[in-house]
Amino acid sequence: MKDPADKTKCIVDEGAAETVRLLFRLYAEGNGLNKIAKYLNDHQVETPAIRKQNLYGYGWIKEWDYKHLWYGDTVKRILKNDVYIGTVRRGVTKSNKINGKKIIKVAPEDQFVNEGLIPAIIDKAEFEALNAMFVKRVENGVRAKDKSI
Repeated sequence: MKDPADKTKCIVDEGAAETVRLLFRLYAEGNGLNKIAKYLNDHQVETPAIRKQNLYGYGWIKEWDYKHLWYGDTVKRILKNDVYIGTVRRGVTKSNKINGKKIIKVAPEDQFVNEGLIPAIIDKAEFEALNAMFVKRVENGVRAKDKSI
């Protein structure tokens, strides 16, 4: 989040950082995305949309009734996002020049990447190991543990 004293700098939102660390720890222990989401829902952990609404007074789509729930895709998006190791990416998507409504993903080599621009929440080695584990689990068809968290 932006530093209230200096709007040009970012500081770590410790409340959200604890949730991110929890996600990484649970996945590293062998739990699947949906199992982690169920755990977070059972323990009533605040979702990013609800946190944004509570902190800033606005959130996601107002008519959306399920912004208080965690989903496996939300967990996956957080686990795969390198912003948590201090990397800022710009130009990740662009709009179609004809009608301007269609969003097109930009290839990683064409994006603007700034490493170490913001404070890191997760260690880079831990992030890379976890993402390697993610790829390996997908390639090998490994399912999450049967036992509960």
